[in-house]
Amino acid sequence: MKKTLLFVILFPLHSFLLAQQWHFIGLEGRAIEIIVADPNDGNILYAGSTVVEKEGWLYKSTNGGVTWESLLVENVRDIDIHPKNANILYVCAERFLKSIDKGNTWFYADSGTVAGDHESTISRRCLINPMQPEHLLLTQRFGLVAPTTVVFKSENGGGNWFELNMPSGEAVPIAVDYFAPNTVYAGAWNPADIYKSMDSGETWEPWLVAGTDTGHNYNLKITSIDNVIYHLIAKGISGIYISMDQGISWERKNDGLPQDIIITHIYVSDSTLYCIGRDFFSTQFEIYKSDVNKIYWEQLGDTFQGTAATSIFFSKYYNNLFVGTKNGIYTYETSVNVQEYKNQHIQPFSLKQNHPNPFRETTTIEYELSRPAHVVLDLFDITGKRIKRLVNAQKTQGIHKVNFSADQLSAGFYFYRIVVDSVSEIKKLLVLN
Repeated sequence: MKKTLLFVILFPLHSFLLAQQWHFIGLEGRAIEIIVADPNDGNILYAGSTVVEKEGWLYKSTNGGVTWESLLVENVRDIDIHPKNANILYVCAERFLKSIDKGNTWFYADSGTVAGDHESTISRRCLINPMQPEHLLLTQRFGLVAPTTVVFKSENGGGNWFELNMPSGEAVPIAVDYFAPNTVYAGAWNPADIYKSMDSGETWEPWLVAGTDTGHNYNLKITSIDNVIYHLIAKGISGIYISMDQGISWERKNDGLPQDIIITHIYVSDSTLYCIGRDFFSTQFEIYKSDVNKIYWEQLGDTFQGTAATSIFFSKYYNNLFVGTKNGIYTYETSVNVQEYKNQHIQPFSLKQNHPNPFRETTTIEYELSRPAHVVLDLFDITGKRIKRLVNAQKTQGIHKVNFSADQLSAGFYFYRIVVDSVSEIKKLLVLN
Protein backbone atom coordinates (compact mmCIF):
# COMPACT_ATOMS: atom_id res chain seq x y z
CA MET A 1 0.00 0.00 0.00
CA LYS A 2 2.81 2.43 0.78
CA LYS A 3 4.37 1.83 -2.64
CA THR A 4 1.06 2.62 -4.32
CA LEU A 5 0.63 5.89 -2.43
CA LEU A 6 4.21 6.93 -3.14
CA PHE A 7 3.65 6.33 -6.87
CA VAL A 8 0.53 8.46 -6.92
CA ILE A 9 2.18 11.34 -5.10
CA LEU A 10 5.23 11.44 -7.36
CA PHE A 11 3.41 10.87 -10.67
CA PRO A 12 3.25 14.07 -12.81
CA LEU A 13 -0.39 15.06 -12.47
CA HIS A 14 -0.78 16.77 -15.82
CA SER A 15 0.81 13.87 -17.70
CA PHE A 16 -1.33 11.47 -15.70
CA LEU A 17 -4.60 13.04 -16.83
CA LEU A 18 -3.38 13.55 -20.38
CA ALA A 19 -2.78 9.81 -20.62
CA GLN A 20 -6.49 9.37 -19.92
CA GLN A 21 -7.75 12.06 -22.28
CA TRP A 22 -10.53 10.14 -24.03
CA HIS A 23 -13.60 10.14 -21.78
CA PHE A 24 -17.00 8.62 -22.48
CA ILE A 25 -19.60 11.29 -21.72
CA GLY A 26 -22.96 9.80 -22.67
CA LEU A 27 -25.62 8.46 -25.03
CA GLU A 28 -24.44 4.86 -24.68
CA GLY A 29 -25.96 2.55 -27.26
CA ARG A 30 -26.68 5.35 -29.74
CA ALA A 31 -24.96 5.66 -33.12
CA ILE A 32 -24.00 9.35 -33.22
CA GLU A 33 -24.05 10.68 -36.78
CA ILE A 34 -23.52 14.38 -36.09
CA ILE A 35 -22.53 16.75 -33.23
CA VAL A 36 -22.91 20.55 -33.47
CA ALA A 37 -22.88 23.49 -31.05
CA ASP A 38 -25.07 26.56 -30.72
CA PRO A 39 -23.03 29.39 -32.34
CA ASN A 40 -23.96 31.78 -29.51
CA ASP A 41 -23.70 29.44 -26.52
CA GLY A 42 -20.98 26.79 -26.45
CA ASN A 43 -22.71 25.05 -23.54
CA ILE A 44 -25.51 23.97 -25.90
CA LEU A 45 -24.72 20.88 -27.98
CA TYR A 46 -26.94 18.88 -30.32
CA ALA A 47 -26.33 15.25 -31.28
CA GLY A 48 -28.12 13.21 -33.91
CA SER A 49 -28.40 9.42 -33.69
CA THR A 50 -29.71 6.63 -35.93
CA VAL A 51 -30.13 3.85 -33.36
CA VAL A 52 -33.69 2.63 -32.90
CA GLU A 53 -33.34 0.43 -29.80
CA LYS A 54 -33.62 3.41 -27.44
CA GLU A 55 -36.15 6.22 -27.54
CA GLY A 56 -35.01 9.65 -28.61
CA TRP A 57 -32.63 10.19 -31.50
CA LEU A 58 -32.07 13.94 -31.50
CA TYR A 59 -30.49 15.05 -28.24
CA LYS A 60 -29.65 18.38 -26.66
CA SER A 61 -27.22 19.22 -23.87
CA THR A 62 -27.15 22.59 -22.12
CA ASN A 63 -24.03 21.83 -20.06
CA GLY A 64 -21.42 20.80 -22.61
CA GLY A 65 -22.41 17.14 -22.83
CA VAL A 66 -22.68 16.30 -19.11
CA THR A 67 -26.40 15.50 -19.43
CA TRP A 68 -28.67 15.08 -22.47
CA GLU A 69 -32.39 15.40 -23.16
CA SER A 70 -34.36 13.92 -26.05
CA LEU A 71 -35.90 16.41 -28.50
CA LEU A 72 -37.10 14.29 -31.40
CA VAL A 73 -37.82 10.62 -32.08
CA GLU A 74 -36.28 10.34 -35.54
CA ASN A 75 -33.21 8.74 -37.10
CA VAL A 76 -31.15 11.93 -37.42
CA ARG A 77 -28.28 12.09 -39.91
CA ASP A 78 -27.54 15.80 -40.05
CA ILE A 79 -28.22 18.99 -38.07
CA ASP A 80 -27.72 22.55 -39.23
CA ILE A 81 -28.22 25.79 -37.28
CA HIS A 82 -29.20 29.12 -38.79
CA PRO A 83 -26.03 31.30 -38.65
CA LYS A 84 -27.92 34.46 -37.65
CA ASN A 85 -30.76 33.01 -35.56
CA ALA A 86 -29.77 30.04 -33.37
CA ASN A 87 -33.44 29.39 -32.56
CA ILE A 88 -33.82 27.92 -36.06
CA LEU A 89 -32.67 24.32 -36.49
CA TYR A 90 -32.84 21.99 -39.48
CA VAL A 91 -32.68 18.21 -39.16
CA CYS A 92 -32.23 15.52 -41.79
CA ALA A 93 -34.10 12.33 -40.89
CA GLU A 94 -36.37 10.21 -43.10
CA ARG A 95 -38.11 13.57 -43.58
CA PHE A 96 -36.60 17.05 -43.44
CA LEU A 97 -37.68 18.95 -40.32
CA LYS A 98 -37.41 22.50 -39.03
CA SER A 99 -37.70 24.08 -35.59
CA ILE A 100 -37.92 27.79 -34.79
CA ASP A 101 -37.67 27.42 -30.99
CA LYS A 102 -34.36 25.55 -30.40
CA GLY A 103 -35.91 22.14 -30.92
CA ASN A 104 -38.93 22.32 -28.61
CA THR A 105 -41.38 21.91 -31.52
CA TRP A 106 -40.91 20.65 -35.08
CA PHE A 107 -42.66 20.68 -38.44
CA TYR A 108 -41.91 19.16 -41.85
CA ALA A 109 -40.18 21.51 -44.28
CA ASP A 110 -39.73 19.25 -47.32
CA SER A 111 -42.72 20.12 -49.49
CA GLY A 112 -41.87 19.40 -53.11
CA THR A 113 -39.12 16.85 -52.45
CA VAL A 114 -39.22 13.07 -52.72
CA ALA A 115 -39.62 12.75 -48.94
CA GLY A 116 -43.34 12.05 -49.31
CA ASP A 117 -42.42 8.39 -49.72
CA HIS A 118 -41.48 8.14 -46.05
CA GLU A 119 -40.56 4.46 -46.08
CA SER A 120 -37.96 4.67 -48.83
CA THR A 121 -36.56 8.18 -48.52
CA ILE A 122 -33.66 9.40 -46.37
CA SER A 123 -32.74 13.06 -46.02
CA ARG A 124 -28.97 12.90 -45.72
CA ARG A 125 -27.43 16.36 -45.75
CA CYS A 126 -28.60 19.95 -45.38
CA LEU A 127 -26.44 23.00 -46.08
CA ILE A 128 -27.19 26.65 -45.33
CA ASN A 129 -25.73 29.39 -47.51
CA PRO A 130 -24.02 31.56 -44.84
CA MET A 131 -24.45 34.74 -46.87
CA GLN A 132 -28.09 33.98 -47.69
CA PRO A 133 -29.33 31.83 -44.79
CA GLU A 134 -32.77 31.29 -46.34
CA HIS A 135 -31.06 29.47 -49.22
CA LEU A 136 -30.74 25.76 -48.43
CA LEU A 137 -29.42 22.68 -50.19
CA LEU A 138 -30.85 19.27 -49.28
CA THR A 139 -29.65 15.85 -50.41
CA GLN A 140 -32.11 12.97 -50.29
CA ARG A 141 -31.74 9.31 -51.13
CA PHE A 142 -34.70 7.29 -52.32
CA GLY A 143 -35.44 3.86 -53.73
CA LEU A 144 -35.04 0.49 -52.05
CA VAL A 145 -33.65 -1.57 -54.94
CA ALA A 146 -31.44 0.95 -56.77
CA PRO A 147 -30.99 3.94 -54.44
CA THR A 148 -30.62 7.34 -56.09
CA THR A 149 -29.38 10.57 -54.53
CA VAL A 150 -31.03 13.83 -55.55
CA VAL A 151 -30.28 17.40 -54.48
CA PHE A 152 -32.92 20.08 -53.90
CA LYS A 153 -32.64 23.81 -53.39
CA SER A 154 -34.88 26.14 -51.38
CA GLU A 155 -34.74 29.92 -51.40
CA ASN A 156 -37.23 30.47 -48.58
CA GLY A 157 -35.96 28.41 -45.63
CA GLY A 158 -37.55 25.15 -46.71
CA GLY A 159 -40.95 26.51 -47.72
CA ASN A 160 -40.56 25.35 -51.31
CA TRP A 161 -37.99 23.26 -53.16
CA PHE A 162 -36.89 22.52 -56.70
CA GLU A 163 -34.61 19.73 -57.90
CA LEU A 164 -31.11 20.54 -59.18
CA ASN A 165 -29.53 18.92 -62.21
CA MET A 166 -26.58 17.20 -60.63
CA PRO A 167 -23.52 15.88 -62.50
CA SER A 168 -23.25 12.20 -63.30
CA GLY A 169 -22.48 9.88 -60.42
CA GLU A 170 -24.03 9.82 -56.97
CA ALA A 171 -23.39 13.05 -55.04
CA VAL A 172 -22.03 11.86 -51.72
CA PRO A 173 -20.29 14.80 -49.98
CA ILE A 174 -21.45 18.34 -50.70
CA ALA A 175 -20.12 21.65 -49.39
CA VAL A 176 -20.98 25.35 -49.52
CA ASP A 177 -18.07 27.74 -50.07
CA TYR A 178 -18.19 30.36 -47.29
CA PHE A 179 -15.79 32.61 -49.18
CA ALA A 180 -17.25 32.62 -52.70
CA PRO A 181 -20.89 33.70 -53.18
CA ASN A 182 -23.21 31.02 -54.59
CA THR A 183 -20.35 28.51 -54.98
CA VAL A 184 -20.94 24.89 -53.95
CA TYR A 185 -19.09 21.62 -54.49
CA ALA A 186 -20.30 18.04 -54.85
CA GLY A 187 -18.27 14.85 -54.79
CA ALA A 188 -19.35 11.88 -56.89
CA TRP A 189 -18.72 8.35 -55.65
CA ASN A 190 -17.80 6.50 -58.81
CA PRO A 191 -15.96 7.92 -60.64
CA ALA A 192 -14.58 9.86 -57.69
CA ASP A 193 -14.67 13.30 -59.31
CA ILE A 194 -15.45 16.65 -57.65
CA TYR A 195 -17.78 19.13 -59.34
CA LYS A 196 -18.16 22.87 -58.83
CA SER A 197 -21.16 25.15 -59.26
CA MET A 198 -21.01 28.95 -59.17
CA ASP A 199 -24.78 29.47 -59.29
CA SER A 200 -25.86 27.59 -56.14
CA GLY A 201 -26.05 24.23 -57.86
CA GLU A 202 -28.05 25.02 -60.99
CA THR A 203 -25.17 24.27 -63.37
CA TRP A 204 -22.00 22.26 -62.75
CA GLU A 205 -18.52 21.83 -64.16
CA PRO A 206 -15.72 19.31 -63.39
CA TRP A 207 -13.38 20.70 -60.76
CA LEU A 208 -11.17 17.78 -59.71
CA VAL A 209 -11.02 14.74 -62.00
CA ALA A 210 -10.14 11.52 -60.20
CA GLY A 211 -8.03 10.06 -63.00
CA THR A 212 -6.07 7.13 -61.62
CA ASP A 213 -7.02 8.14 -58.06
CA THR A 214 -9.86 5.78 -57.21
CA GLY A 215 -10.33 6.83 -53.58
CA HIS A 216 -14.01 7.54 -52.95
CA ASN A 217 -14.95 11.05 -51.82
CA TYR A 218 -16.11 11.00 -48.20
CA ASN A 219 -15.90 14.58 -46.96
CA LEU A 220 -15.33 18.13 -48.27
CA LYS A 221 -14.28 21.17 -46.24
CA ILE A 222 -13.53 24.80 -47.12
CA THR A 223 -11.89 27.07 -44.56
CA SER A 224 -9.83 30.27 -44.25
CA ILE A 225 -6.64 30.23 -42.17
CA ASP A 226 -4.54 33.39 -41.90
CA ASN A 227 -6.31 34.82 -44.95
CA VAL A 228 -5.48 31.75 -47.04
CA ILE A 229 -8.44 29.71 -48.30
CA TYR A 230 -8.00 25.95 -48.00
CA HIS A 231 -10.05 23.30 -49.80
CA LEU A 232 -9.77 19.85 -48.21
CA ILE A 233 -11.07 16.47 -49.35
CA ALA A 234 -11.16 13.17 -47.49
CA LYS A 235 -10.71 10.70 -50.33
CA GLY A 236 -10.97 7.43 -48.45
CA ILE A 237 -8.03 5.12 -48.99
CA SER A 238 -6.24 7.83 -51.01
CA GLY A 239 -6.04 9.98 -47.88
CA ILE A 240 -6.31 13.74 -47.56
CA TYR A 241 -5.88 16.27 -50.35
CA ILE A 242 -5.42 20.02 -49.86
CA SER A 243 -5.56 22.92 -52.32
CA MET A 244 -4.61 26.51 -51.50
CA ASP A 245 -5.38 27.95 -54.95
CA GLN A 246 -9.11 27.22 -55.33
CA GLY A 247 -8.50 23.78 -56.75
CA ILE A 248 -5.96 24.58 -59.48
CA SER A 249 -3.37 22.34 -57.83
CA TRP A 250 -3.64 19.68 -55.14
CA GLU A 251 -1.25 18.02 -52.69
CA ARG A 252 -1.70 14.72 -50.94
CA LYS A 253 -1.06 15.29 -47.22
CA ASN A 254 -0.68 11.84 -45.65
CA ASP A 255 2.57 12.24 -43.69
CA GLY A 256 2.19 10.51 -40.35
CA LEU A 257 -0.88 8.48 -41.34
CA PRO A 258 -0.67 4.67 -41.52
CA GLN A 259 -0.45 3.30 -45.03
CA ASP A 260 -3.56 1.13 -44.85
CA ILE A 261 -6.09 3.67 -43.60
CA ILE A 262 -9.35 5.07 -44.95
CA ILE A 263 -10.03 8.74 -44.12
CA THR A 264 -13.77 9.34 -43.62
CA HIS A 265 -14.11 12.75 -41.91
CA ILE A 266 -12.19 16.03 -41.67
CA TYR A 267 -12.74 18.82 -39.15
CA VAL A 268 -10.98 22.20 -39.11
CA SER A 269 -10.61 24.51 -36.10
CA ASP A 270 -8.50 27.63 -36.65
CA SER A 271 -5.15 26.27 -37.91
CA THR A 272 -5.64 22.74 -36.57
CA LEU A 273 -6.89 19.83 -38.67
CA TYR A 274 -8.56 16.71 -37.25
CA CYS A 275 -9.60 13.57 -39.08
CA ILE A 276 -11.14 10.14 -38.54
CA GLY A 277 -9.37 7.15 -40.02
CA ARG A 278 -10.39 3.50 -40.26
CA ASP A 279 -7.90 0.69 -40.67
CA PHE A 280 -8.42 -0.97 -44.05
CA PHE A 281 -7.99 -4.49 -42.71
CA SER A 282 -9.94 -4.20 -39.45
CA THR A 283 -12.69 -2.26 -37.70
CA GLN A 284 -10.30 -0.08 -35.70
CA PHE A 285 -10.86 3.68 -35.86
CA GLU A 286 -8.31 6.34 -34.95
CA ILE A 287 -8.41 10.11 -34.52
CA TYR A 288 -5.54 12.21 -35.90
CA LYS A 289 -4.45 15.82 -35.51
CA SER A 290 -2.13 18.10 -37.48
CA ASP A 291 -1.15 21.76 -37.71
CA VAL A 292 -2.02 23.14 -41.14
CA ASN A 293 1.30 25.02 -41.39
CA LYS A 294 3.39 21.88 -40.99
CA ILE A 295 1.26 18.90 -41.77
CA TYR A 296 2.27 15.77 -39.93
CA TRP A 297 -0.55 13.69 -38.49
CA GLU A 298 -0.39 12.46 -34.89
CA GLN A 299 -2.78 9.95 -33.37
CA LEU A 300 -4.79 11.24 -30.41
CA GLY A 301 -5.27 8.76 -27.60
CA ASP A 302 -6.15 5.10 -27.94
CA THR A 303 -7.77 3.32 -30.86
CA PHE A 304 -11.57 3.17 -30.79
CA GLN A 305 -11.63 -0.62 -30.74
CA GLY A 306 -14.96 -2.35 -31.11
CA THR A 307 -16.90 0.77 -32.11
CA ALA A 308 -16.87 2.92 -35.23
CA ALA A 309 -16.08 6.65 -35.03
CA THR A 310 -18.81 8.32 -37.08
CA SER A 311 -18.56 12.10 -36.45
CA ILE A 312 -16.14 14.67 -35.10
CA PHE A 313 -16.52 18.16 -33.65
CA PHE A 314 -14.18 20.58 -31.87
CA SER A 315 -15.59 22.96 -29.24
CA LYS A 316 -13.64 26.20 -28.91
CA TYR A 317 -15.77 26.95 -25.86
CA TYR A 318 -14.34 23.98 -23.94
CA ASN A 319 -11.22 23.32 -26.04
CA ASN A 320 -12.42 19.73 -26.26
CA LEU A 321 -12.65 17.40 -29.21
CA PHE A 322 -15.93 15.45 -29.36
CA VAL A 323 -16.18 12.18 -31.30
CA GLY A 324 -19.46 10.46 -32.03
CA THR A 325 -19.29 6.69 -32.32
CA LYS A 326 -21.66 3.79 -32.88
CA ASN A 327 -21.86 3.61 -29.09
CA GLY A 328 -22.20 7.14 -27.78
CA ILE A 329 -19.97 10.22 -27.46
CA TYR A 330 -16.36 10.56 -26.29
CA THR A 331 -14.43 13.73 -25.54
CA TYR A 332 -10.73 14.52 -25.64
CA GLU A 333 -9.19 17.13 -23.36
CA THR A 334 -6.99 19.61 -25.26
CA SER A 335 -6.39 22.42 -22.74
CA VAL A 336 -2.92 23.94 -22.31
CA ASN A 337 -1.30 23.34 -18.94
CA VAL A 338 -0.63 26.44 -16.85
CA GLN A 339 3.09 25.54 -16.65
CA GLU A 340 3.31 25.92 -20.45
CA TYR A 341 1.53 29.27 -20.18
CA LYS A 342 3.68 30.99 -17.55
CA ASN A 343 6.20 33.64 -18.65
CA GLN A 344 4.45 33.85 -22.03
CA HIS A 345 1.11 35.51 -21.20
CA ILE A 346 -0.70 37.11 -18.32
CA GLN A 347 -2.01 34.15 -16.36
CA PRO A 348 -5.85 34.21 -16.40
CA PHE A 349 -6.25 32.65 -12.94
CA SER A 350 -4.61 31.56 -9.72
CA LEU A 351 -5.66 28.19 -8.25
CA LYS A 352 -5.17 27.61 -4.51
CA GLN A 353 -4.73 24.34 -2.67
CA ASN A 354 -8.00 23.16 -1.18
CA HIS A 355 -8.35 23.64 2.57
CA PRO A 356 -8.44 21.72 4.76
CA ASN A 357 -6.37 19.06 3.06
CA PRO A 358 -6.46 16.19 3.90
CA PHE A 359 -10.16 16.29 4.95
CA ARG A 360 -12.96 13.98 6.00
CA GLU A 361 -16.23 15.82 5.45
CA THR A 362 -16.00 19.11 3.53
CA THR A 363 -13.33 21.19 1.88
CA THR A 364 -13.04 24.47 -0.01
CA ILE A 365 -11.32 25.16 -3.34
CA GLU A 366 -10.42 28.79 -3.97
CA TYR A 367 -9.40 30.41 -7.24
CA GLU A 368 -8.91 33.99 -8.43
CA LEU A 369 -9.62 35.33 -11.92
CA SER A 370 -7.59 38.19 -13.38
CA ARG A 371 -10.55 39.02 -15.66
CA PRO A 372 -14.12 37.79 -16.27
CA ALA A 373 -14.05 34.34 -17.87
CA HIS A 374 -15.85 31.06 -18.29
CA VAL A 375 -14.63 28.56 -15.67
CA VAL A 376 -14.77 24.76 -15.70
CA LEU A 377 -13.71 23.00 -12.48
CA ASP A 378 -13.76 19.18 -12.40
CA LEU A 379 -12.94 16.49 -9.84
CA PHE A 380 -11.18 13.29 -11.05
CA ASP A 381 -10.31 10.01 -9.37
CA ILE A 382 -6.82 8.47 -9.67
CA THR A 383 -7.77 6.61 -12.89
CA GLY A 384 -8.51 9.90 -14.64
CA LYS A 385 -12.29 9.38 -14.56
CA ARG A 386 -14.25 12.56 -13.95
CA ILE A 387 -16.26 12.21 -10.74
CA LYS A 388 -18.04 15.53 -10.60
CA ARG A 389 -18.22 18.89 -12.40
CA LEU A 390 -17.98 21.49 -9.65
CA VAL A 391 -18.18 24.66 -11.78
CA ASN A 392 -19.28 25.30 -15.35
CA ALA A 393 -20.22 28.98 -15.62
CA GLN A 394 -19.17 32.49 -16.54
CA LYS A 395 -17.51 34.12 -13.51
CA THR A 396 -16.55 37.68 -12.63
CA GLN A 397 -13.04 38.95 -11.96
CA GLY A 398 -11.87 38.29 -8.40
CA ILE A 399 -11.82 35.54 -5.77
CA HIS A 400 -14.25 32.60 -5.91
CA LYS A 401 -14.73 29.72 -3.48
CA VAL A 402 -16.24 26.29 -4.06
CA ASN A 403 -17.35 24.13 -1.14
CA PHE A 404 -18.09 20.45 -1.62
CA SER A 405 -18.70 17.39 0.51
CA ALA A 406 -16.89 14.05 0.52
CA ASP A 407 -20.06 12.15 1.45
CA GLN A 408 -20.05 10.12 -1.78
CA LEU A 409 -16.27 9.71 -2.03
CA SER A 410 -14.13 6.79 -0.88
CA ALA A 411 -10.95 7.51 1.04
CA GLY A 412 -7.94 8.19 -1.19
CA PHE A 413 -6.33 10.67 -3.56
CA TYR A 414 -8.29 12.75 -6.08
CA PHE A 415 -7.37 15.53 -8.50
CA TYR A 416 -9.18 18.77 -9.28
CA ARG A 417 -8.59 20.68 -12.49
CA ILE A 418 -9.55 24.20 -13.50
CA VAL A 419 -9.84 25.31 -17.16
CA VAL A 420 -10.00 29.04 -18.02
CA ASP A 421 -9.45 30.43 -21.53
CA SER A 422 -7.94 27.14 -22.74
CA VAL A 423 -5.44 27.09 -19.85
CA SER A 424 -5.61 24.43 -17.15
CA GLU A 425 -4.02 23.59 -13.82
CA ILE A 426 -4.31 20.46 -11.68
CA LYS A 427 -3.89 19.91 -7.93
CA LYS A 428 -4.38 16.85 -5.76
CA LEU A 429 -6.44 16.39 -2.61
CA LEU A 430 -6.75 13.57 -0.08
CA VAL A 431 -9.96 12.24 1.47
CA LEU A 432 -9.58 10.47 4.82
CA ASN A 433 -11.74 7.77 6.34
